[in-house]
Amino acid sequence: MKQARKKVLLEYLPLGVTFVSIVTCAILFKQALIKTLPVCFSLVIVLLNARANRIACLQTASFFLWKRRAYKQATEFRVLSNKNRILLATGLISAWAIASYILSQVGGNEYVLDGLVLVLGFTVTIMQMLALIDSCPLNILNVTISLTLWTRIILNGSIANVTYLISSAYTLYMVVRAAMKWITLYKEQQKAKALEES
Repeated sequence: MKQARKKVLLEYLPLGVTFVSIVTCAILFKQALIKTLPVCFSLVIVLLNARANRIACLQTASFFLWKRRAYKQATEFRVLSNKNRILLATGLISAWAIASYILSQVGGNEYVLDGLVLVLGFTVTIMQMLALIDSCPLNILNVTISLTLWTRIILNGSIANVTYLISSAYTLYMVVRAAMKWITLYKEQQKAKALEES
């Protein structure tokens, strides 16, 4: 009973409040339905991701990769080596510079932040597909930057985009919860492996 109440307060209540807020703002500010529907759909994906549920990775490759190394509702998590972290950082900085330049050439006002969100979003998706714990801090950084980006866009007069701001705030809350869940499962898995080896 206590667990069910906790799930309602920490998962379903924020989901419901966010959904109602997004739909209300979309109606008030006359946001196109084609923009509102994906935002609402993404809320469920974010919730499943916070639970480390392999169904959250709806991409076919992710689902099969996670299922092949299944652990409870999730998968076996891994970490990058220090060498791969350096390569990742170098790649991210290079890709960010390229993305920002391209976006600046097509007339985007927020091309620096937009480029970073684009590169981090793609990278986090691949890393989550590979069940890398290192994706957690990058995901939190990505959503924090996204929240900043949408705040700046709204302050520059595009109030109809408030639905994206609300979604980003909810997503930030859930990716922090996801990081805690992923790290807990990873530690549990490492402890189980250590016991098997001893």
